[in-house]
Amino acid sequence: MIIGGYVFLPDTPRMMRKWRAELGYSQAQAASVLGVTKNAVYRYEAGTRKISKSIALLASHIEEMHYRRKVEIDRLCSEPMTFDDLEPEMTA
Repeated sequence: MIIGGYVFLPDTPRMMRKWRAELGYSQAQAASVLGVTKNAVYRYEAGTRKISKSIALLASHIEEMHYRRKVEIDRLCSEPMTFDDLEPEMTA
């Protein structure tokens, strides 16, 4: 998680819940992107399963990619587009 310009790994139950909520993921969606079961996400958030460093790093990377994509989409939506901006195969 990025707070005040610092990156914090979601390695506690509270941080994992906050990470998931900020990205708008259900537990099932979080499980899918992390490559674990929904039960594992539930247990991470309940504090009954330790969040490994690799899961915390992966979650942090997913968050970074999420915000990069959002910035790119916001940029594209704020700029007027013409047919010249489209891929050649789309205009043929």
